[in-house]
Amino acid sequence: MKKQRKIREVTHNRESVAPREEEAGKVGQPRLPLRSVFVITFLISFLVYLRTLSPGLVFGDGPELATAAYVLGVPHPTGYPLYMLLLRLWMFLPIGEPIVAAHLFSAVCGAVAAGLAAVVVCDLLSQLFSAWPRKALLVLSVCVGLLCAFLRVEWENSVVTEVYALHMVFAMGFVRAVQLFERRRDRRSFYLAAVCFALGLAHHRLSSSFFVPIALLGYLGWKSWGRKQALSAFLLAGGIVVLGLLFYLYLPLRAAARPPINWGNCVTWDAFYRHVSGKEYISQRFLSLAPGAPFVLSWWLRHEYLVLQEFVGQIAAHAFPVRLHELMLLDNRMYFAPSLAAFLLGTSVFLLAVVGYRQWFRCAPLLAGATVLIGLHNFAVILLYNIADITDYIAFVLWCIYIGMILSVLKLAASAAAKMPSHWLRPRAEYAYAAVVFPLAVFLTNFSECDESRRDDAEQYSYFVLPLKKEQMPENSVLVTAADFDIFCSWYRQLVRKERTDVFVFGGNFISSPWYESFFTKEEINKYGLRFYNGPAKSPEEYAHRLREGIFDHVVGRYPVYTTLSDPVVLEILGHYYTVKLVARHMFLPRKILGLRTVPIWEIKPKGKDEKKQ
Repeated sequence: MKKQRKIREVTHNRESVAPREEEAGKVGQPRLPLRSVFVITFLISFLVYLRTLSPGLVFGDGPELATAAYVLGVPHPTGYPLYMLLLRLWMFLPIGEPIVAAHLFSAVCGAVAAGLAAVVVCDLLSQLFSAWPRKALLVLSVCVGLLCAFLRVEWENSVVTEVYALHMVFAMGFVRAVQLFERRRDRRSFYLAAVCFALGLAHHRLSSSFFVPIALLGYLGWKSWGRKQALSAFLLAGGIVVLGLLFYLYLPLRAAARPPINWGNCVTWDAFYRHVSGKEYISQRFLSLAPGAPFVLSWWLRHEYLVLQEFVGQIAAHAFPVRLHELMLLDNRMYFAPSLAAFLLGTSVFLLAVVGYRQWFRCAPLLAGATVLIGLHNFAVILLYNIADITDYIAFVLWCIYIGMILSVLKLAASAAAKMPSHWLRPRAEYAYAAVVFPLAVFLTNFSECDESRRDDAEQYSYFVLPLKKEQMPENSVLVTAADFDIFCSWYRQLVRKERTDVFVFGGNFISSPWYESFFTKEEINKYGLRFYNGPAKSPEEYAHRLREGIFDHVVGRYPVYTTLSDPVVLEILGHYYTVKLVARHMFLPRKILGLRTVPIWEIKPKGKDEKKQ
């Protein structure tokens, strides 16, 4: 009797397992070594990032973010609390000075995101091409992951200190969770999506694009799990999201400690909300061509046309050696117009991606729909938020486009091979190695542009603006800067490297809002007679008079005063009140596509008696 019971139990177990295996067979190959796909993609992309990693200061927000993390301060909106904490912990590792450690953190995050993309693609290919040899699917998946890693926007953000590499980790982790949920419809996948959503919100506001997809997962779960299990799942997922949002307590807690980097001083609820929502920027740049400018429909339509035109060119320019022409239109906002080759190539890639997404929707509609929703949200922000460097937001969009393009190319290749006589082209797994041409072409296209390992322009520029030699800039000087490059690099050198701490550095744009007052102590405000205004100046003339009243009148003649201002109108007006003398000039190349930029150093002194008479 016991033997018969055991036989019945075994046969029952086999019968219960069989449907699962059949279901798994329909989905694809269940035993693909996804860990190997992740590890191979991670290692190759990380080694490339490591080879091209920046060795020091860079142009952009990197020095500010690294400095803020080092002093546990509050960076520019939206504060990035999770990033600050992770980066500060990472800096404890003995891997060089803080800025280099921060660059390396971006490289690790970029490589992890590429590995996750390869895993997602591997599962997707096993569904679309289940009859293909497993080896071919693995090779193709790694190639697609590396292609994503070598796209210029991702590569550039993975070799310097930036917030976008970590965001892509959470984005691809969320996409992977959606993929698992679509296959299993289990609560564990739903919780994984909630974790990615929570951590993403604690890092960057772009992660708000996960809200609609995760709500859709919850709706499908409600239909599959039953009321009690669904309610418990929703409560747990909601708790996970709330725990993630608690990271934002970092901002008021650290602001209360008055760190040297303290944007917005968000110790009150109003200041906290303005900082987290980015209201200070949104009020000036959302549906606006310039800070404080009114909304003009005709101008805005022109702006949208230029952004869309640039986007088509960027699709091609991030992967292929095509040219974009620089344009300066609409309130000095920089746009890039694609060449004919870039426009045609970008359009072709986009159309192929649309064809590939048709296949994607047929085999994994939930996953495809989630990526489309996230991508559309990101692109909508680009269209509505007028900041030139917001083009970094297209990273996820480009990944989706190129994954869709690869799916389209593979489907066309499979259809062509099926129509050929079998004696012409026998199917072999080794043919998949031909896909190496995709990441290799992108790698060769972007290597010279993304290789930061031999660039010291930012270091040279920083030591030009804030020289070490006191013969060039005397002790206790006042430096009024004109750009973020100047102030961010100066912050890093003063607060991290402890260089030229005797110089008082003041950003020229700081006078435009009391929001910047928190960078300075009350003693500094009184000592240098600082004054802050409500709102940006509406003209160069108004800006010049604000600078004069806000700082120059109180420091010129009392301290050695220097500035990197370059606007000729502003300098001409200042020349009516002070002696403005050019003492140095420096040319630098922040990016090849931007061309050379010239930065002057002006010394500002009181006018002599003869000059005052004139």
